[in-house]
Amino acid sequence: MARRRLSVDERRAEIIAVATEAIATDGYSSLSLREMARRAGMSTPGLIRYFPTMEDLLVAVLETRDAHEAPRIAVDTSSLLAAIDSILDHYRPQAERSLAFDLLEGEALNPSHPAHDYFARRNARTVGELWPLIEREFLNPEGVAALITLLLGGARLRVLHDPSTAFVDGWPTIRAVIDTLPRRPDFSSRPSH
Repeated sequence: MARRRLSVDERRAEIIAVATEAIATDGYSSLSLREMARRAGMSTPGLIRYFPTMEDLLVAVLETRDAHEAPRIAVDTSSLLAAIDSILDHYRPQAERSLAFDLLEGEALNPSHPAHDYFARRNARTVGELWPLIEREFLNPEGVAALITLLLGGARLRVLHDPSTAFVDGWPTIRAVIDTLPRRPDFSSRPSH
């Protein structure tokens, strides 16, 4: 049976889906345009028409992943801790699948990695999205933002060193530390999770 001819947008989406699965199962560093073309059932020159380089395909995968995930996360904005709780609750069931992307982010710490700038922008955007809660709730918002970045980054690094642990395993300890930080008077009597 002949396959239906896909539109440009449908074909791009199909290639991105195949690449997302490949990165999740095999990691990024072992993939090539030739391998991605094979997995997508097309020729390498055909794939290059959509994504001229593996770097272009990688960025498309990451941007698409974020675009699909962000609207699905029901963020509780009653407090900073509640917001982070709700984000982690979303990712908890897919921790194993997320590990491949955490490993990719670890590789991207190298400034020459094709996803280095992407992850730097994404992490800054995440803190920026939490900033209104941090500023509203804490007496030293800059310090709290820095501490959250360091503590969550450390928890993610721990998982990269020992994949048998889950990122969310470290959250209760981090949460307890954040919960002790001085809050603005109108937030000081709010119950914690």
